[in-house]
Amino acid sequence: MTLSYAETTFNVSLTGEQIAALNFFRSYWKINNPSYFDITSSDYDQDYVDEWEKVENILKNTSKIYERNFK
Repeated sequence: MTLSYAETTFNVSLTGEQIAALNFFRSYWKINNPSYFDITSSDYDQDYVDEWEKVENILKNTSKIYERNFK
């Protein structure tokens, strides 16, 4: 692994650019599909929301580690 990669907790090596792209597309999807996060919607699924938040936290923490290690 080169220094341009950060190891995630789900065992996938990602570049800073890939982490940023994942965050962007996840944010874009969430903005365009709010029903999945609206508790009053029929699309709402608590397990899905929990997994979403779990991955979001992993990506945030990985971003912080990446920024700290590769500045």
